[in-house]
Amino acid sequence: MTDAEHRYAMALLATYDRPEFEVSRVELERPAPSYTVDTLREYRRRFPEAELWFITGADAILEILGWREPEELVRLARFVAVTRPGYPLERLKGVEEALGGAARGRIRTLEVPALAIASRDLRRRVAQGWPIRYLVPAEVARYIEKAGLYRGGGDATGTG
Repeated sequence: MTDAEHRYAMALLATYDRPEFEVSRVELERPAPSYTVDTLREYRRRFPEAELWFITGADAILEILGWREPEELVRLARFVAVTRPGYPLERLKGVEEALGGAARGRIRTLEVPALAIASRDLRRRVAQGWPIRYLVPAEVARYIEKAGLYRGGGDATGTG
């Protein structure tokens, strides 16, 4: 994976002109390994009255049963599964059933226009010298180029 500081910097660049977004260092400040459930507990501690929402791709939600303490995850936050090509949302019902009552009404879906490209595809494009214009904010593309990210084998695949 790309160094956490690079990912943090790219998140800052991608959201700098959106005051409603805040990029957090919570997971960077905690010793590894860092689990989503620990992050949600920390946010619950910091913002006890807030309703927490965890937005991620439907592909990730379909794997939530393999995450640490999945029942606790859906207790701490509501989840939004964003559509991804090739991941039918009907399969989410099986996830909700497996989580039981804890998940009832806690997982929602959000359909977005299909852009069939994942982060691994972006890394592969950069490694092969192909453009990523319009696929990421211009500031992020410039950062990737300047920092020389994803030019080597490990970062191109996302495996390290």
